[in-house]
Amino acid sequence: MHDSSGFTDELLSRVSLAAIIGRRLTWDASKTRTAKGDYWACCPFHSEKTPSFHVDDHKGVYHCFGCQESGNAITFVRKIDNLDYRDALAYLADIVGMRLPTQSKADIAAADDRKKLYEICEQAARFFSIALSSHSGTGARRYLESREVSETTRNAFEIGFAPDSWSDLTDQFLNRGVSLELLVEAGLTAKSDSGRAPYDRFRNRIIFPIRDLRGRMVGFGGRALSSTDRAKYLNSPETPIFSKGAILYNHLPARNALKNSGPLVVAEGYMDVIRLSQAGMETSVAPLGTAVTESQLRHLWRLDQEPVLALDGDNAGRMAADRAMRKAFPLLEPGNSLRFCFLPEDTDPDDFVRRFGIDALREQLGKATPLAEFLWGTTQSQFQRNTPESRAAFQTELRRIVSTIENREVQFQYQQYFRELQRDTQRSPGRARRRLGTPLPETMASPIAAARKNDTVGEKIRESVILGVCVTVPEAARDVIDRLELLEFSDSRHRRMLDLVVTALSVAELDRDAFRARIRREIGDDTLDKLLSSHHLKRLHGGSPLQSDENTVEKAKFMLLEEISKIESTAAARREHGETVCDAKEGSGGQLIGKNSLLARYGEVVRGKRRAQRGIEVEKAQDSVTAANGVVLDRSELDEFNRLTEFP
Repeated sequence: MHDSSGFTDELLSRVSLAAIIGRRLTWDASKTRTAKGDYWACCPFHSEKTPSFHVDDHKGVYHCFGCQESGNAITFVRKIDNLDYRDALAYLADIVGMRLPTQSKADIAAADDRKKLYEICEQAARFFSIALSSHSGTGARRYLESREVSETTRNAFEIGFAPDSWSDLTDQFLNRGVSLELLVEAGLTAKSDSGRAPYDRFRNRIIFPIRDLRGRMVGFGGRALSSTDRAKYLNSPETPIFSKGAILYNHLPARNALKNSGPLVVAEGYMDVIRLSQAGMETSVAPLGTAVTESQLRHLWRLDQEPVLALDGDNAGRMAADRAMRKAFPLLEPGNSLRFCFLPEDTDPDDFVRRFGIDALREQLGKATPLAEFLWGTTQSQFQRNTPESRAAFQTELRRIVSTIENREVQFQYQQYFRELQRDTQRSPGRARRRLGTPLPETMASPIAAARKNDTVGEKIRESVILGVCVTVPEAARDVIDRLELLEFSDSRHRRMLDLVVTALSVAELDRDAFRARIRREIGDDTLDKLLSSHHLKRLHGGSPLQSDENTVEKAKFMLLEEISKIESTAAARREHGETVCDAKEGSGGQLIGKNSLLARYGEVVRGKRRAQRGIEVEKAQDSVTAANGVVLDRSELDEFNRLTEFP
C-alpha cells in the first residue's frame, strides 16, 4: 500500500505502541520504566520465563533479544493477529479515530512527489549551510556569535543562511531541472501576484532546518537579520510534507536524549532550544511559532508524561500557558499532565541561561507549577471571591473547565482535588492548614471529642439521608450543588459517594434516569439499594418515603438544606472548639486571653454543637454547673476547660 498523504506516519505518531502491546501481555514491573517509555515483558512470539521482549514507546519500536522479532505497531498487529497490511492499518486507525484513506493512481503519484519534496528540502538545507560559511554569510555568522552560538552547535542544528537575493535558491534548482511547481510545493519558492518572476521565500535570514520524527527534512524557519522585515520569524508554509501544528522543533534529538535524562522542556522558540541544548539540556523542543496544538501535546506525552513549559513570566507567557492548559484538558489521560515554569518577566530560556546558567534554570524547572495548581490559581485570579456571587462564579468556572476532561477517572480526580481545596480554604484564616477530617491533638483529648464516637453515628445517618435525597431527586441536589461540594462527611464511603454524586450532577443536561444509572454503575446495585431503603430516609419528615413521583423538588431541596446545615454547623463547631483549645493554650495563665471571655466562647461552642447534633435548643444539661460569668456547662466540660487553660 502506497502512502500518499503521510497517513502512516501520522498514525504511528498517534499510536502508543506500549498501549497496543499492553493489551496482549503483562509488563515486567522490575525492569519497566514507564516514565522513560521503556517496557519489558516475556515475548509473545516465543516461550520464555525471563523477559527479553523490549518496547521503546518513545521511538515506537519493539525488539525481542531472544527470538529477534522486531518492528513497530503495524508489524506487531500484523504478526500477532495474522492481518494483512491494510487490515492492520484499519485496526490501528480505529483505535485512534482516524479514517483509512483510499488508494488510487493519483495517490501513488502523490507519494512519489512527496519523496521528491523530501530530497528538494534536503538539498535546500545544504544550500543554506554553504551560504552561511560563504562571504555573503558574514553578517549572519556575526549575529550567531553575538548570541553565543558555537560552531559545533551550528553544525549540530544544521543552521544556515538565506542570502539577501531574490532568486539565488530558485535559480539553482531550476538550472538542475527541478520544476517550478515542485519548488513552490516544497515551500521554497513563491509566485508573484503582480506577474513578476518567482522569488525565494527566505531571503536575508538565519535558517533553522526542521526534520520530522523519521529524520526527513520537511521545512524551515527563518529569523530576519534586518529590522525592516515585516516578520521577525518566517516558517515554511503548509505543504504535503510540512504542517507546523503537527511537528516539534528538535523532536528527534530530544526523544533520543530523554533515554538518559529529563525532563522534557517545551520552550517557545528556536534559539531557546539551541541555547538549552548547547548548555547540556538536550531534552528540549519548541512549537513552530504557534500555541501548542493537540497533535503536539500528544507527541509531548509520548516523550514524557509531564513535560514542563518554560515561559516568560509576563502577561504574554501567562496567556500562552492558559491556552496550553485549556487545549490539554480534554486530552488528559491517567499519568499525563503538564507543568509550567514561569521565568522572570521579559526573560526567555535563552536569556535566562546566558545570564544565570543552566543550573539556575534546572532549579527553576524543579519548582514548576503542576497543571491542577495552575488552573486553580489562574481561575482564582479572575474572581476575587470576596462575595457569595464571585465565589459561585469561581466554582462554576472550575467545574466548566474540568468538565471538558473526557477521561472519566481523571475528571473525577480533578473534581475531588478541587473540592478538598475549597473545603480547606473555608477554614479560619491564620490557622495552620490540617489534612481534612484531622482534629488537633488538643481537640482529641477533650470531653466533646470523647463523645465523638456517638456523635459520628448520627452524622453518618444524616449523610446517608443527604445521599438518598440526592439520588432520588437530583434536580433538588443540583440546586444546592455549591453547598454539597464543600460538605465534610465523616464516613469515607459517604465521601466517595458524594464526590460521585457531585460529578454526575455537573453534566450540562441533567437526565434523572441517566444520573441514577450512572450512580448505580459506579457504586453497585447492593450499595444503592441499601442507601435508598434506609429506615431513616423513609421516616424522615412525617414518616412518608421520599418518592420522586410524590414529592416536589422544593420539598426535597428543603430537606437537603436542613440536613446540610446541621452537618455544616457540626463541622464549624468542631473547628471552633479546636481553635478555642489552641487559644486556651496560647493564653495559659490568663496572660494573653481573658478567662471570662474565653470561657464564654467555650460555652457558646458547646451549645452550638448540641444544637447542631440534636437540632434543638439545649441550655442546660444534667449535672450542669454555672461559671462565675453565667456560662452553663456540664461539670466535666468545665473541669476540662480549667485543665486546658491551667488557670489557678
